[in-house]
Amino acid sequence: MLSSVLAVLFFAPAFAATSSAATFTALGSDQSKYLYAALKQEKKGYGLTSRLVQIDAGSFKSRNVPLSPEMASREIRAVLASASEIFALTQWTTGEGDNPTLYVYDLRLRKWTLVGEVACPSFESFRSEAQRLVFKCEDETKNLNTGKFVLPVTAEVTPPQTRVETATLHGALEGQTPDWDKLQLKSGKKQTTLKAAQLVKTK
Repeated sequence: MLSSVLAVLFFAPAFAATSSAATFTALGSDQSKYLYAALKQEKKGYGLTSRLVQIDAGSFKSRNVPLSPEMASREIRAVLASASEIFALTQWTTGEGDNPTLYVYDLRLRKWTLVGEVACPSFESFRSEAQRLVFKCEDETKNLNTGKFVLPVTAEVTPPQTRVETATLHGALEGQTPDWDKLQLKSGKKQTTLKAAQLVKTK
């Protein structure tokens, strides 16, 4: 009798948690060769898991950009990129949220570094300048200084980033807001649609 009880305890299905459909959270590009797509997938009882995928603007081939464990549990709200670095603005978006936190990825060293955070859980937009992000918080502006790291673009960004346009590539998220599940890509005469469910499996 005891053995049968143990069998139920140890051999019953352990993965009762259900996963929601994968969705996109942000787009970015290095204004040249690559587009970056941020995605998330939530698993009931386990929170969300984020992914960041690099997509070649010419071939539309994709590869995974590995995230640190801490980043993988946070939603990627915005992506700013250059030929050598990727800046990812992340935030814990469940409940009341937390402070937006910026990380930078060195494409040559394949390493993430924490840049900093800003005490602004709720913000409408931010401005990217050379060495700081200026956030429009509820009743004031606050700065996130990047120190030695130089941001790749000067721009006003209002998350979510749902469109990317460069000289050679156009990308747009499709689906029901805010659960975008498709990415429409067009480069010259080539075009394709990538599904979030496919990209979360990118190696």
